[in-house]
Amino acid sequence: MDSSRVQSWWRKYYHERGVAVKWHIVSDSSCDMLEGYLAPDIYLSIVPQKVIIDQCEYEDDANIDIPSMMAAMKAARKTGSSSPAPQEFAIKFAQGDHVICVCLSSALSATFQAACLARDEIHQANPDRLIFVLDSKRTSGAMELIIMRLKEMIEQGLSFAEITESITDFSSKTQVLFTLECFDNFIKGGRMSRSSAILASVLSIRPIAMGTPEGTIRVIDKPRGLPMTIRRMVEHMQKLKDLHLCCVIISHCNNLDVAQRIQTLLQQVAAPKEILIRQLRGICSYYADQQGVAVSF
Repeated sequence: MDSSRVQSWWRKYYHERGVAVKWHIVSDSSCDMLEGYLAPDIYLSIVPQKVIIDQCEYEDDANIDIPSMMAAMKAARKTGSSSPAPQEFAIKFAQGDHVICVCLSSALSATFQAACLARDEIHQANPDRLIFVLDSKRTSGAMELIIMRLKEMIEQGLSFAEITESITDFSSKTQVLFTLECFDNFIKGGRMSRSSAILASVLSIRPIAMGTPEGTIRVIDKPRGLPMTIRRMVEHMQKLKDLHLCCVIISHCNNLDVAQRIQTLLQQVAAPKEILIRQLRGICSYYADQQGVAVSF
């Protein structure tokens, strides 16, 4: 990215307009949250990912038509996604005094690298700017948990250095489990053979996968049938954490019924501090596909 362009953005968004907010949290649309104020001095900006279906590009902003996107994806021969460009982050970074960016796992996307390029270019022009970019190693609801923890620490009055050090540790302790019902997108993306997908479907196998410490994804269980899948997901959650102290976010792609069944079982056997249910946004709906469910805690 050209430094002169960054300096031009800086003059436009900072010198001319002033600091928009004291604390500016920036993330990408894989976190499933919408832009807005989290508190009077804390604003959340979302840089959209993009889903590409045949020749049509869907920008994952507040106006995306997810049902239309999912229908087009079902009929498409070729699908893909693209990360935000560095300048999209640079514009957001220039709009706050203290800036913390929470990115989708660098093992799954180039989003983190784009945000780092934006940070580095701004630092060349303005070395004293407070900008921290976090590789969350996670996606979806786990990113929301990180963002809400940031809000708590800001409201507690912690310094920028204290917050950035603490949030890295908090992020490493978040967990994500997910299960899929449809494998079409994995086939089109070359991640799974059609014969394997047919076998999984015939046997009613719903693999359970989890995020690794490195930010990749690995399958940890292959239960058969939905009731067993729900039970096994909750059992894995209980092994990973003491859920009594956790906020749990259940994210789904057009699968509220299963999300609520997981919620009910969690309340019965683990009684988490809070359980939230979210509809996946565009980019996560693309990867989870129809009926996919993710649980973050």
